[in-house]
Amino acid sequence: MVDEKGDLCLWEHLVAGGGATLSAVSVMHPLDTIKIYMQRAQVATAGGSANVRPTMLGAAQEILARRGPGGFYAGLGANLSGQVPAGAIKFATYELLKQHAVQKRLPAAAQGWGEVASAALAFLACSVVLVPGEVVKSRLQAGLYPSFREALLRIIEQDGVSGLYRGYWATVTRDVPYTMLEFGLYEQFKRACMWSVKRDRLHSSEEWTMGGLAGGVTGWCTTPLDVIKTKLMTCARSQYRGYWDAARDVWHREGLSGFFTGGLARVLWLVPFTAVFFGSHEIIKRFLRSRKRQYSTLGSTRIPRIDSEASASSNWTCRYKSIKWFGSSTLICDVRIKPAYRSPRHPF
Repeated sequence: MVDEKGDLCLWEHLVAGGGATLSAVSVMHPLDTIKIYMQRAQVATAGGSANVRPTMLGAAQEILARRGPGGFYAGLGANLSGQVPAGAIKFATYELLKQHAVQKRLPAAAQGWGEVASAALAFLACSVVLVPGEVVKSRLQAGLYPSFREALLRIIEQDGVSGLYRGYWATVTRDVPYTMLEFGLYEQFKRACMWSVKRDRLHSSEEWTMGGLAGGVTGWCTTPLDVIKTKLMTCARSQYRGYWDAARDVWHREGLSGFFTGGLARVLWLVPFTAVFFGSHEIIKRFLRSRKRQYSTLGSTRIPRIDSEASASSNWTCRYKSIKWFGSSTLICDVRIKPAYRSPRHPF
């Protein structure tokens, strides 16, 4: 049975998370390609003094000139192959932890921290699936390989299966705090918005807006971690000895501003990405809950009892229940019953 909130089961959370991730990644992949291209570009020096980095517009023009319009979608297949199952696992883990651990076992004052911890665990659960797709996607977007198949084979040939997890800890270092901030801020922004409008449920446009705000703030704060992760994933294995070596290299070459290379592209990508991400997730969850309630209502429909003591002057018609399903009505019950004649009981 479905409870009053219409809580979803594991597979329904997987469907909702995977569908939301598919929508967001497909729509926003071109901006992610520009960001990767900017972050990977080698720093050139003009007269040994000024650092020259490509702008968003310059990076877009260069991608268009070298690879044509299709270049903006380089690595999309690899990205979806990692992001969709990872998004399904992340959302399912987060929602189930929030539903069964945070809301049922923690006091109201501690539930905000419980949601943040649930987000961190959710990312760790999906990282095993996410990172290989991210490695292949980053190298395709940077133009290092022409196709998904060749990128996969060359990475395994050069570095073994472990090459698919190149930059794993850099990804975890970036995305654990990112996911904690993203989900935590989204929940807090939703609560603040509901308090402001004095409703216990937001409209879809309000949910999309809160998701975009959470993504923009989180994206800018975690840009330095994203820069280091991108360099580790796209460089030769011998170029950096590890995470801190890459960070020192960015500092020596470009200074503080180097840690925010591609930051604007990242924010412009993440604001609509997280708006679509969270907005689609809420829509899919509402659809699944509605469908679940309809099936629950269908399963509980019973034929009404007929009072045999009532007059038997005509046929009795069972009242039928009509359920709306994709714009049409489904007839659940329409039964005509004529009660058997019973002789009146003798008064003595």
